Amino acid sequence: MIKLLMSSRTMLIALMAVSLSCNFITGAGGGKEPTAQPIFEVTDQPPAESDARVLRQWADSAIASSEYGPESWSAKQATGAPNINECGDNSMAWASESSTSVEEWIELTYAIPVVPTEITIYQSFNPSQVVEVDVITTEGVSYPIWIGAPKLVDGCPYLLTLPVDLTEKIVVQKVRVYIDQSMLDVSWNEIDAVELTGSPSR
Repeated sequence: MIKLLMSSRTMLIALMAVSLSCNFITGAGGGKEPTAQPIFEVTDQPPAESDARVLRQWADSAIASSEYGPESWSAKQATGAPNINECGDNSMAWASESSTSVEEWIELTYAIPVVPTEITIYQSFNPSQVVEVDVITTEGVSYPIWIGAPKLVDGCPYLLTLPVDLTEKIVVQKVRVYIDQSMLDVSWNEIDAVELTGSPSR
């Protein structure tokens, strides 16, 4: 009887030791860290505090320096997720009024302000004539995060992905994309969507 009790007690202690060991490995401050942060698409509702730390969101609204039409090829065609799967002139993307203008821009507004980490521009026709990308803070201050020159590229639709490496924390709710269509002589550069990735400011 005594041997049986000792055997049970020994097993219980062993089980407790294994449990404590598992808690230490997965708990804060010990063991290996998560391999990646969860990512989700933004919906109409703001995320709860327990939701992911990285947001990928599409623009809610947009304005532009000019538009080819009031509905087709208008700035609002660049809001939401990409909806053009093949390269070509498509009225579901934004296009400026002129196909040879020197400086045109589209400004996109997002539902949730973030500290930006990446911007991806989905171009569905005659990429890439993007020459500058700015982020605009909730206070209306504009910061250029990339400047380039028009160039001929292979592949279309074309995704221009730009990492945002901040030296100080800024909270962004708008992105402005500039294009120059005067240099390549290839006609309109059409933009289907612009994705803003970042960490929520709250």
